[in-house]
Amino acid sequence: MDEKISEAELSRTILETIPLITRILEASLRQFQRHLSPIHFGLLKMLAMTGPLPQSELAEKLQSSPSTFSATVEALVKRGWLHRKPSTEDRRVTFIEISPAGREALDQLDQQALVALEKMVSPLAEPERAQLLAGLNVLRAAITNTPFREQD
Repeated sequence: MDEKISEAELSRTILETIPLITRILEASLRQFQRHLSPIHFGLLKMLAMTGPLPQSELAEKLQSSPSTFSATVEALVKRGWLHRKPSTEDRRVTFIEISPAGREALDQLDQQALVALEKMVSPLAEPERAQLLAGLNVLRAAITNTPFREQD
């Protein structure tokens, strides 16, 4: 009979794994360009997938305060990776969009991150790779299908 794995054990393992993966990605980002953080990478990735979004909506999605997020956007605007675009309907709203240079940088970042992650998984035997892939697919589906709710 299979041993039951608790939600707490799964949750602990996920929380212990995230910083390890983040460290690998941060090192990869630093090799690409100094002062590049995972939030920069996440913002570029999100905009590449969604297209232009209001700055306030982006800050909310990335769970960042408006002032911190404004500095993040400004850093990427200065690099030429993002553009600000005023709304034609509401002058209080500013859309943020990824620039062609930002897409190119994101492609390079993706490649560098993939190389780092490939090195991490290269020692795994085929059965371990299959298990890892299946588990990651389950985790991604669980995250995608669970709406985020603020804790009361």
